[in-house]
Amino acid sequence: MIEKCPSKILIMPDLCADAYAWSLEDHLCIAPLKDYYPKNLELKKIDEELSKWCDWFNKDIDVRPGNKNLNFPWKAFHEQGMNLAKRLAQVMQAHDVEVYYQLPWEDPNGEDAKPFKIGA
Repeated sequence: MIEKCPSKILIMPDLCADAYAWSLEDHLCIAPLKDYYPKNLELKKIDEELSKWCDWFNKDIDVRPGNKNLNFPWKAFHEQGMNLAKRLAQVMQAHDVEVYYQLPWEDPNGEDAKPFKIGA
């Protein structure tokens, strides 16, 4: 049986399969989120879109030493990620769960980035 959903969710892609949702309290990967509320169809849809968003990241990011990933479309990537995080925040508000977003360290602007709260 799945445990209770954490009260603070961080949306940030990582370079492994479907690692896009994290518990802000203990930093464990908690994807897929739909497992916490399997009857919530909107959450299932958002979760599938977050998975595709993470796949984009995993497919196009180069982690070789010295690569700054300057050619990756960061602006479009973060616009999509923040839109998904906002939709997630709207759904999770009913469950008293806060949603945060953070730039990944692979983003040239993300090395010292801190999580920020996404309003519903």
